[in-house]
Formats: sequence, C-alpha cells, structure tokens
Amino acid sequence: TVSSPTFVLVNVYRRPDGKKLHHMDAYRLQNALEAEDLDIDLMLDQGPLLMEWAERVEDALPANHLTIKMRWMADEQRVMVFLAHGARYESMLAEFRRQVFGGA
Repeated sequence: TVSSPTFVLVNVYRRPDGKKLHHMDAYRLQNALEAEDLDIDLMLDQGPLLMEWAERVEDALPANHLTIKMRWMADEQRVMVFLAHGARYESMLAEFRRQVFGGA
C-alpha cells in the first residue's frame, strides 16, 4: 500500500529484493536545488524514484529518465503519456509497447 508523501516529501518503501522504492512529491519544493538537497542521487542508488510534480524540479532530474504524464479524461478515466529520455528508457518503453499492443 502506498500513499502520497505530500506532507513528508518522500516516502520510502522496501521491496522484497531488499532495494528501496522512493516516492517523492515535489509540489511544495520551490526549485531544483531543494530537490537536490533531498539527495536524489542516493535515492536512485537505492532503487527506483517515483516523483509527483517533477516538472517543478526538472533541472535536478537525471538526463536519463522516464516521464509519465497523466491527464484527466473523465471521472474514472485518465490518459497516460510516456516519454523516454535516454536509451535505457527508450528500450523499456519499446518493450512495454510490444507487450501491451503486440508485434515484433
């Protein structure tokens, strides 16, 4: 079970493999320096980092990352747009497309 880290900025979850999953809410951060002060590099060394409101601290993000934008369509329907930045994430997104939509 996960919850938004709005009031604590970052929630940390332990994965079964011993790595950690960090979930950051950057809404209350003013700039990329505040995000860097939270030690994003250490979080990434320990496992995946999921970030809400990442556009507020975009300059603190690694060059290679995956952006997922969600947009409202209806009360119970959203559109998800995936943007790959870097070869690893382009490959990951291509595999996701293959598995979801089929094809070679």
